Amino acid sequence: MGIQDIEHSPSFPQFRAKLREIYSEIISLPSLVPSPETNAAFTKLIEFISFPFDNSDSLHASVLNTSDNLIATDLHRLCAEAEGNLESYWSRQLIKPPSNPTTSWFSLPKRYTRLPAPISLEPFPYLQNYRSLVGLEVGLLRAVEAELNEVVFIGSGPLPLSSLILGRDHIGVESRRGWNVTSVDVDAPALQQGAQLVAAALGSSLSHPDDKRFNASHSSGTFTFLAESALSPNLTQSLAKANVVFLAALVGLDRASKIEIALHIISNMSAGAHLLMRSAEGLRMFAYPAAPQEEIVKKAREQGTPVQLIMIAHPRNEIINSVVILKRVE
Repeated sequence: MGIQDIEHSPSFPQFRAKLREIYSEIISLPSLVPSPETNAAFTKLIEFISFPFDNSDSLHASVLNTSDNLIATDLHRLCAEAEGNLESYWSRQLIKPPSNPTTSWFSLPKRYTRLPAPISLEPFPYLQNYRSLVGLEVGLLRAVEAELNEVVFIGSGPLPLSSLILGRDHIGVESRRGWNVTSVDVDAPALQQGAQLVAAALGSSLSHPDDKRFNASHSSGTFTFLAESALSPNLTQSLAKANVVFLAALVGLDRASKIEIALHIISNMSAGAHLLMRSAEGLRMFAYPAAPQEEIVKKAREQGTPVQLIMIAHPRNEIINSVVILKRVE
């Protein structure tokens, strides 16, 4: 039974049967590394959960009230692993090392290395998805008059296209100088891989001052990379300087972790700064966990941190993530 065979208002048994079919296909995969079979299975999932069913909200609620809610929880784990594998694979594909191993940018010395010319990101099949999401987020941030001089992106991974597109294609084209985009990831090898990709895309030098930090230069700003946990005290200074902090959808897969991380970020932000959380709504929550924004606001206020919920956007197109924006107030 294909998606096209399900009515726009399917019964819960019809919907559940298709969800179980897709889930069974995913857990039967020999691995979650990119392959025609893996790509096809997750494409089927995304098409299914983004299909405009008339009764999407009631279908999602019905699943959560049955034993099938375990499928929803496990899909978050599976999607996170598959997305990480996909990003790692494509990061390496886009910046394949040169034939001379002594000049490979996969073995960074503690000095400057320079790539011969900017690489193209166009071979990456999902590049437009990143461009569309970042474009939406920048538009929303402009609408709430957020500054974008100092940005922190938590959960950047080995393919930090959101950070790159934000800095190079949005902030950097406004003729503004002195901006900085800091990408943060707890996985140090993934962070290093991501730093190398950004430097390669910019045709820039990449400095490696210590084991947890990398810097890549742009003509009008800087990209910084920090290997830290979202809860690390070493991130406090960066959070305090930030105008906007982005929290990736797959940082904090369960509700408690998401709340803890968000509260830590908010408590360290300065007044007037914004927290943008990538979230999900309706059936799209089978791929990405929702950010419990009301609970985060309530708990922050209980802890004496004034914060406001100022924007929620739920796209109904190819953009899977929802966007939630909070503001730290006086």
